[in-house]
Amino acid sequence: MTVVRAETNTAPMIAIDGGMTFTLNVGEVFSDPGALAFDNEDGDLSSIVITISDVDNTIAGNYQVEYRVT
Repeated sequence: MTVVRAETNTAPMIAIDGGMTFTLNVGEVFSDPGALAFDNEDGDLSSIVITISDVDNTIAGNYQVEYRVT
């Protein structure tokens, strides 16, 4: 029998619902699609911190959404 230990101190994986990019038409309201986070040591991580730049839905452009978990 071989016993395999889960790798320790690995960075959590974050999966964003719907993918890495979002398309929002001018005039539509942005709604965060949500995300899930997981790591080998703690399993499901629910304390995701989401930082969204000021989205001006009247101006076309690129806006940043940041998901962080520890």
